[in-house]
Amino acid sequence: MVHLTLLRHAKSDWTDEGLLDKDRPLNPRGKRAAPEMARWLEKQNLIPDRILCSSAQRTRETLELMQAVWSAHPEVHFIDRLYLAAPQTILEEAMGHSGGAQSLLIIGHNPGMEMLATQLSDEPCEMQTCTAVILEASDGWPVDWWDSSSWNVAAKHRA
Repeated sequence: MVHLTLLRHAKSDWTDEGLLDKDRPLNPRGKRAAPEMARWLEKQNLIPDRILCSSAQRTRETLELMQAVWSAHPEVHFIDRLYLAAPQTILEEAMGHSGGAQSLLIIGHNPGMEMLATQLSDEPCEMQTCTAVILEASDGWPVDWWDSSSWNVAAKHRA
């Protein structure tokens, strides 16, 4: 069984209007939610083997706070293409980086994450900040990742 976890970054800070969108950090709520999500994933035995993370500041901070909770050290790839990516781009990156991993976590942004989760699960998946949708495939990584019948929603959680 393999797991694809789609995670929208934790809540970002909008107080500095001079920052570019990509440079916005997490706000205090986001800084509390990210470690909470990490603890939940650990409790569910879903710490990933590999992580794909948007290069935006808020996704990087979300990841750093999660990694501080885990004793495991998953392989991490920061990918510029994941910043505000469309569902197709997110899935292309997942397919290209799945390799021998049994569990892949992608940390990204809406609307792409929500659209992808909805498409793969065949059900509406609202993804507020720091929401994870865990999809599983029983026979390894699917041949056709776009085929929603290849995926089962194992869990959803918002921290």
